[in-house]
Amino acid sequence: MIDPIDVSAAFEDIDGDTLSFSSEGLPPGLTIDPVTGIISGTLDNSASFDGPYNVTIMATDADGAFISTNFVWTVNNIAPEVTGTLELVNLTTVDAANITTATAFTDPDGDELTFSAEGLPEGLTIDPDSGVISGVAFEEGVFMVTVTTDDGEGGQAEIALTLDVLQNGFIDVDPAPGALASERPDSYEWVGQQSIALREFFAENSLRQDIFGTDSAGDIDYSPRLGGMFASQISGLGLDEAYIVVEAVVRDHVVNVQLISTLESFHNVKVQDWDVRLGSGQSLPEGVNLQGDMIYIDRNVTRESVDLRVRAILDNGRAVTIRATIDLATGTITETGSASLALTSFTDQLAMSEDVISVEMDKLVRALG
Repeated sequence: MIDPIDVSAAFEDIDGDTLSFSSEGLPPGLTIDPVTGIISGTLDNSASFDGPYNVTIMATDADGAFISTNFVWTVNNIAPEVTGTLELVNLTTVDAANITTATAFTDPDGDELTFSAEGLPEGLTIDPDSGVISGVAFEEGVFMVTVTTDDGEGGQAEIALTLDVLQNGFIDVDPAPGALASERPDSYEWVGQQSIALREFFAENSLRQDIFGTDSAGDIDYSPRLGGMFASQISGLGLDEAYIVVEAVVRDHVVNVQLISTLESFHNVKVQDWDVRLGSGQSLPEGVNLQGDMIYIDRNVTRESVDLRVRAILDNGRAVTIRATIDLATGTITETGSASLALTSFTDQLAMSEDVISVEMDKLVRALG
């Protein structure tokens, strides 16, 4: 609301008649009192955009005689202001973002604001009307974003926003120097407690070999944490270092799952084949594909997790079965039952026998040739 402006003093009737007042061209939102000649009101939000205004004020006496005066009224826009803060936002390349930025701005004259942003990672956008940043970031890193608001009348304000996008939902938390393996809150802590030979096995076979580095003493360092895994010890074989390992790593929109056996490296027992089904025993659905010792799970399947039954068919006539649940949002993998050992079925043994017969026939053909 403007301070009232009395224009009556600018007029005088020489014979003392009472004057009435009128106007033309006032900025929107303002009016003149016909009796007092006082201009008052609240300027419309768009007043600065449409000006300047050529205003005419007329004074009329009781006999209809009038006089007028003209002036130019310029309404200055009041630009939006930054009145709040935008704190550091942690995101992942998995979770949907929902960041409100409009609360950081105020427009003193009530203009309707629109919003834009520069420096957003690919996959994120800002709604120009609400100022909400949404979407799923496709790339990791620290992004310095500039959010700008515009009142549509030439006034702007901007504020900085920092986004820290972490890879695939895995958060790196470096332990303090010398931290014990039991103090490391990651799924690879178990590895660091094993024998040197077993630790070297994981260093060579892990999906994420980049998680294994070398510390200052030259020993394998397991502290970086990117990924998820568990190792299920096979009981009933009477063998040390006999494990079936399931490791999951999220890459883009696919969960990569690797099936590993330590048996061949340590005990000369080979996994002849992997048989993977849903935990219910049903075949793998669309979007969950087994290729050799790798399972590729499309993360846009309509489920939050996948429960798998994994059977390792061994070449000694036995099979090991484990159960695993994989969280598709984070790649976290959980063992839902310890490894169980059993004789392979007749069908499994027949398939293995056919492979052996095929190999022996190849040898015979070469010998006869």
